[in-house]
Parts: sequence; C-alpha cells; structure tokens
Amino acid sequence: MDLAELERWYPGDDYVDWCRYSMFSRGDEVQMIKFAMKHDKPVFIAEATPTISTETTKQNGKTKETILSNPEQAEEAWKKWFALFFNMIHEPKNRVKAVSYINCHWKTNPMWFDNPTFQDIDARLHINPSIAERWKEETSKDNYLKASDSLWDELL
Repeated sequence: MDLAELERWYPGDDYVDWCRYSMFSRGDEVQMIKFAMKHDKPVFIAEATPTISTETTKQNGKTKETILSNPEQAEEAWKKWFALFFNMIHEPKNRVKAVSYINCHWKTNPMWFDNPTFQDIDARLHINPSIAERWKEETSKDNYLKASDSLWDELL
C-alpha cells in the first residue's frame, strides 16, 4: 500500500491514536512508518511472525518453508526477516512503540492448514538456541520495556 492510498483511507488525526500493521513477508511496511511519521503517530507492529516471500508469493500467497528448528532455515529467517523486523523497531528511532510477535507453530493449528502464508511456518523462538539467544540479546536492550512494578507508569 502506498502513501497516497493510506491517506485516502485515513479518517484524520483527531480520530487516530496509533498506526498499526502486520509484519509478515511483504516488506512494504516501511510505508506505514513513513505515514505514521507524517502524522506524528506511534506505530504498533500488531502481528509479526517470520515468513519469507518467494517469486510467486504476491500471486499465490505461498511463502517459503520456515521451520526455526532447521538451522539453515532459521539463519535465512534471521537474515531476511528478523533483521528487517528489528531495523523497523530501531529506525526511525522511537517510532515503533509496541510489537506483538506470534510465537507459534502454525503448521499444527488446523485453522492454518490451507493458508499458503502460514502452513509451512514454525516461528517458535525457543526451538532454535541461536535464534532464542539473539532474540534475548536484542530485547534485553534498554529501549525495550521489561516486566516491572512500574511498567504501567512507564507506559503512560
């Protein structure tokens, strides 16, 4: 979706508190970041799970098999999806204020058996020690809020 299309759907700053998007395999999420910056709104990555596009993803929705317990697939996911995900959080600085990572074995849920985007995805972080360690290293940085007695006050 381009900026002009986002503007056509936008009801106005008086009605919108946050901009949100889902981060799967498309890679065009930067448009929402630009849009949010233009309107001085925080961004919520409301759904995120590593999916990797192929040459035909735009036509048929099918993404590349990504099973994080497979070391080669996990490394590809880190380079092609996780790096982009964390870059979206960091740049532009302080625009992304919330994220929701879907830590799911999509393949085991009947709801997704026929969905070409998720049917070959196991995005559980803990099944790959390298991915889990890099995730923990990244999210332990100071720009991420942590569970605490003062968390609610920090959010306000």
